[in-house]
Parts: sequence; C-alpha cells; structure tokens
Amino acid sequence: MKLLLQIAYVVRSEARYLIQFPKLMLSAAVLALVPAMYCLLYITSVWDPETKTAALPVAVVNLDKGVQYKEHTFNVGWEITTRLEDSGRFGFTMLKDETQARQWVRQGKLAFAVIIPSDFSANAVPGAESGAGRVIIFTSQGNNFETASIAKRFAETLERELNESLNERRWVLVLHSAAGSQKSLEHLHSIVDTLQAGAQNLRHESAQTNTAAQELASTTRRLHSRLVQITSDTRQLPGAGKSVDTTRPGNTDFDELNRGASEVAAKASMVSNVAQQTSHSVGRLLSAIGLLSSALPTQMESLGGSSAEGLAHSVTPVLEIDAPVENSGSGFASNVVPGALWLGAATAAFLIHIQVLPRQSLFFFRSARVIGKMFFPACVVLAQSLLIFVVIRFVLKVHVVNPWIFASTLVLSSLSFLSIVFALSKVFGDAGKEIAMVLLAVQLSSSGGILPVELSGGMFAVISPWLPMTWVVDCIKVGLFNAYAGQWQHPMLQIGLAGLVSFFMSCRLGRWRFVKSSRRIAA
Repeated sequence: MKLLLQIAYVVRSEARYLIQFPKLMLSAAVLALVPAMYCLLYITSVWDPETKTAALPVAVVNLDKGVQYKEHTFNVGWEITTRLEDSGRFGFTMLKDETQARQWVRQGKLAFAVIIPSDFSANAVPGAESGAGRVIIFTSQGNNFETASIAKRFAETLERELNESLNERRWVLVLHSAAGSQKSLEHLHSIVDTLQAGAQNLRHESAQTNTAAQELASTTRRLHSRLVQITSDTRQLPGAGKSVDTTRPGNTDFDELNRGASEVAAKASMVSNVAQQTSHSVGRLLSAIGLLSSALPTQMESLGGSSAEGLAHSVTPVLEIDAPVENSGSGFASNVVPGALWLGAATAAFLIHIQVLPRQSLFFFRSARVIGKMFFPACVVLAQSLLIFVVIRFVLKVHVVNPWIFASTLVLSSLSFLSIVFALSKVFGDAGKEIAMVLLAVQLSSSGGILPVELSGGMFAVISPWLPMTWVVDCIKVGLFNAYAGQWQHPMLQIGLAGLVSFFMSCRLGRWRFVKSSRRIAA
C-alpha cells in the first residue's frame, strides 16, 4: 500500500509539472504520434508500387531496319515499340539516339532504356540460332538497385512475349504454306488423273493400231501372192502362142485383185486414222507430263532455321548494367547510411540543452554562440561518420568505387544534418526534435534510396527533389557505385547549402535562455 501511495505522489508531481508547462504536454502528444506517423509514411511510400510503374521513365530506341522473309516484310522493332506504347506499363519515351539514351540512364533521368539494334529483325525472324535476336536493356544498378531489378524482370517478360509472338508468326507462315501445298496437291491429283486417262486411251488406240496393222499385213500378203501368180502367168504369154487365151487371167482374178487393193486401201486408211488418234493422245500425255513437271517444287520449302532451338527461342534480351552493385545489401546501404546519419545527428543534439547558454555569452557574436553550442555534438557526429566509413569499407567490405567522395559525403552530411536538427530545436524548442524525427520518416520514404521515388507516387515524388536526404542518397551512390555518371558536385553543393542555411537560421531565429553556469545542469 505504501508503494502505491508513493507512486501516486510522483505521478501527481509530474502532472502538476506538465500542467505548469503546456509545451511539454504538446511535446508528449507529438511524441505519441511519431511512431504512428513513421509507420504511415514509410508503409505508404511502398504501398503497391506495381500500380505506379507508368510513372517510371523508360526510353525506347528503335534502330531496327526490318527484313524480307518468305515474301513477307517484318519489322519486329516497330512491333515492339507499338506494343510497349500501348501497354502503359512504363512511362515510355521514344528516342532516336542510343548514346543519348545511355547517357540519360547514367544521369538518373531514365530508369532504363530499351535499345533495339538495326539488325534485330534480320537475326530474330529466321531463327538461325538460339538467341540470335538481341534486345539491349540498359540500366544503372548504382542509381537504384530496385530499378535494376525491375529492368531485369521486364527483360524476362519481354523475352517471353517476343518469342511467343515470333512463333505465332512462323506458324502463320507454316499454315499458309500448308494451304498452298493443299492446293498444289489437288492440282497434282488432277494432272495425274489426266495422265491415267491418256495412258488408257493410248493403250486402247495402240491395240487398235496393232490389230489394223496385222490385218493390213495379212491383206497385203494375199495381194502380193496373187500379184506374183499373175506376173508368172503373164511371163508365159510369148511362148504360149495359141494358148494365150486359155491361160491369161480371167476377169475373176482381176476382180479379186481390185477387192484386195480396196481392202489394203481401207486398212491403210484405218491405220492412218488410228495413228492420228495415237499421235493426239501422245500430245495430250506429253502436255500432262509438262504440267506435272511444272507443278513439282524445285526444292523443299523451309522456315530457314538451322536448329529447333533457334526457331523456338530466337530472341534474348541482353541486360547491360552500369554502375554495378555487388549485392542487395550493398544497394540497401545507400538508404540506411543517410538515415543513420540523420538519427545520429538527432541523438547528438539531444545531448545538450540547445536553447540554454551561460550568462557570460550574452554579448557574444551570434555565430560564436551557435558554433560553441554545436562544437561537442559536431565532434560526436564526425566520430559517427568515421565509424560508418569503417563499418561499410572494412567490416561489411562493400566495394567503394570513390572512397574520397564517400568519406566527404559522410562528413558534410553529418554536419549539415546536425545543423538542421539544431535549427529546428533552436526555433521550436523540444518540439523541434520531434519534428526532426518526423522528417526522418518523410525523407526515408521520399529519397529514393530503396524504391524509385516515382513508384511511391503522390506527395513523395513531389517533395523528393527538395529534401536534404535525397541529395545525400545521390552523393552516397556516386561514392559507393559511381552512379549518376559520377556527378556528385551538384548534390554535394546542395547538402552544404542546406547546412549553411540552417546555421544562419540558428543564429537569427529562436531565443536563448541565459543562466548562471551553476544552474545549467538543472536547466
């Protein structure tokens, strides 16, 4: 019971203190909101980024000249460009200069670029070998690790879609060729039927010709035999004398001779007619054979692919990486380090009573008061910067491309962040420190350290270019990975100016509390 009474007494004392100083109650209310605000801002910034990819700037450079293939014109590059524009998947920009597209990616103006080479259709359509058609996906991993991951997933999707589309086009050619082959086959059947009928007619007419020729030969032999006999009888006429009249051929013999001659003439006419019919049949047969010869293909039609793999998988996107990052941990460092620097500056500022000065400094220069007040926290944040450098470079063994730029960024950023937190605390009192914590959440959500800020959308994308942490993230990426084409000067200048502006705000705004040295601890 005594314990409870003591607890109640302390609680009443604290309550009277809070009532006496309303600002403390306001500070307590703000502190209660900080964690919820942090969760709200940070989670909102990464809430369903896939629905905001249309805001991600991507260039398409179509250099494809097309190809003539199987009496068809193909320009797959144009088809890709049209499909991408209609998809609305990203914020596509059509460029004609490959060099410009690559430079804009390096500078961070584009998330990545899709570059279609001039010989893309010529290599992709025939399917001569697997992956002959190459589309270049150029991105900077150092600019944003997640953007490079998005580019990689896009490349995989594009590969699947292009190969499926080309396979569909080839099947159209196959079916078209099959339809033509069906017509040709029907035509061949008709010609073969004609040949068969002609052959049958020729065989029948040949039989008739053979029969007529045999009959003509038989009749000719009989006629010849009779003529021989008549000739023999005629030769005996001179020696026969008086017997001529008795031995000369009678009328019956001439009458048989005439009949034989008529039969020979008839048979000869029949043979002539049958020969003419046979000649006509032979002509038709030769004509049908010519049609058959012209209908036969000179060579087998093919799709032109030297391998089944080439026809099935003729397109392979090539992912080209600028400012490479070793792993996801290294990529995440560009977001963690600025947040750590800001948090370190805030905790260093909490070590001192920012608005309290000894009475002896009442007539000091304003700049002297601020510099003197910030000196020990500045030593702390500089030590923090040094330790962060050691951890990144030697403990985690992250490959730092530009160590001096990275180190300079850590030093300047820590001092600038301290200056900003100091100014907020100087102007707004304890509430300024709480504002600094809220700003930490806002900046982590809007600096583009993890996700491209375009995928956060809304307020985050608007305020991102104006936040100090955004400039620090850019400089750290240049130092760690040589991102943004190595351009560190402008963001470094912005960081320094933010620190100077905050310093002058601390000198001009807010009020000091001048107390005796003995009372400073109690204050």
